[in-house]
Amino acid sequence: NAGSQDAYLVRLDYTAPDTEPPVIQGCEAVNLYATNESGAVATYSWIKASDNVDPDPEVEFEPPAGTLLPLGTTNITVRARDASGNTNEC
Repeated sequence: NAGSQDAYLVRLDYTAPDTEPPVIQGCEAVNLYATNESGAVATYSWIKASDNVDPDPEVEFEPPAGTLLPLGTTNITVRARDASGNTNEC
């Protein structure tokens, strides 16, 4: 048809990039009690991470869980990383 105009619908799917780091819960100071005179075994069961996109962000501890911590004060670093590579630590 001369003069006819065809209309086309174009669909564009866009997903905004995930730029928010995971949130770590449970980073407050905690006392672990020694099981013997050598110290206490590091356990971190109360520390959790959540993310706005990744349902299961990776969590790492330094020193790792299972490490025998000496008597006294030991600083622990917790790092969380989501599937997009965003990180947080406490």
